[in-house]
Amino acid sequence: MPIPVQISYRDMQHSEALDQLITRELDRLERFYQRISGARIVVEHAHRRAGAPFHARIVLNVPGEDIFINREDAQAEAAFKDPVAAIRSAFRKARRQLQEYVRVRS
Repeated sequence: MPIPVQISYRDMQHSEALDQLITRELDRLERFYQRISGARIVVEHAHRRAGAPFHARIVLNVPGEDIFINREDAQAEAAFKDPVAAIRSAFRKARRQLQEYVRVRS
């Protein structure tokens, strides 16, 4: 069953390609853990200027709690000069946090 998802873009244009990337990444997470009940993703371009970093934040709704993934630490700012890299990195972190959630629950 598809995960209900809310995707928001801040200080940047909506992108169908990024929507598709996010949907594929969510499908991978759902194959790993089928009980995800919803997701909210925010992709933003910091400071709205050329060369400014991109951030991707994710909130996964799982039974009993929400898992928050925030990619705004100082090292991430220098690393993500494009939104695709920010999204992929945030989803890698989401998978690790989801694995930890499953490990603790079992």
